[in-house]
Amino acid sequence: MLILTPLKSYFGYSYRPENGGNMQNTGIEMNAFFRIIEGRSFKWDIQANLSKVKNEIMALNGDKLISQVEGAEIVNQVGSAANSFYGYIFKGVYHSAEEAKTANLRNDKFVNYSAGDAILLIYQVRTELLMELLTSTIRPVLVRQCPIFTAACKIPLHIKNGH
Repeated sequence: MLILTPLKSYFGYSYRPENGGNMQNTGIEMNAFFRIIEGRSFKWDIQANLSKVKNEIMALNGDKLISQVEGAEIVNQVGSAANSFYGYIFKGVYHSAEEAKTANLRNDKFVNYSAGDAILLIYQVRTELLMELLTSTIRPVLVRQCPIFTAACKIPLHIKNGH
């Protein structure tokens, strides 16, 4: 499994690609083809494809690898799907200063939340743990980069010029 391993800043690069993990891929893929019409100069086909794929990281150099990409973070950790998008679940915004004050939270710069700030859902946790979670790297996996199901249908027409 190719992973991006973080490097110290004095190397001049942020990450180094290396073979640093094991991943198990399982799934099934089905294809179907049917020729509806077959003539001398005209053919009409229908093709369909359906696949189900699941992957899971079985072993990894390090406990968890988080890679920064433009506008997101990607996480690789044992027991999860490879290259999953990582972050907080957006629940809305505080509509008033009073609503934000009632939440009694501070951001990572220890500034109190105010009207217009994001409300982030961190599963079901106690209030005293919420501040610790918001300022730590404990976040849920939001989206698998590899879809579980994919499907396609193609209906090509083949017309041969009689000249």
